[in-house]
Amino acid sequence: MSFVESGVLESKQESEAIYMRVMAISMVALALVGPIFGYISDKTDSRVLIPLSFLLRAICAISFRFIDNPAEWPAMVLCVAISVISTIQFISVEVLFLRNMKSHIRGTLVGMSNFFGSVGLTVFVLVGGKLFDNIAPWAPFWYVGLIDVLILIFSMVFIGLGLLSRTD
Repeated sequence: MSFVESGVLESKQESEAIYMRVMAISMVALALVGPIFGYISDKTDSRVLIPLSFLLRAICAISFRFIDNPAEWPAMVLCVAISVISTIQFISVEVLFLRNMKSHIRGTLVGMSNFFGSVGLTVFVLVGGKLFDNIAPWAPFWYVGLIDVLILIFSMVFIGLGLLSRTD
């Protein structure tokens, strides 16, 4: 049930206004943060930056469970934060992906990565929509947070076992 259907928000227009405000603030934040984290991703050990970005996004996503009203400032902060952290996560993974890739296969592998990313996004939209409709508005965020925690645990096991070494 949406915040409009539950009576938390008065109308769909109020919901759309909140969305537009979040998007505007997120775009400004991303314009400021994106280039900085691109540079940081080039200079930082990916074994630290990538798990850290997954941890931060998991915390942010799971925190949506405690949002009762999307018009209040904590909701705004979480929405902007998840947008910025997701971009940081994307940048750091992309930098790792491209760092030592041979130029003759770079386009093919980036294309494959984007294809499977699109498939993953489609699956998330389908599952997230069902979670939203059948559980609560916070449920899709918990789904993202859970997946991020699982990826974080998986990467920590690989790092702990020495299977992921710094290659640059």
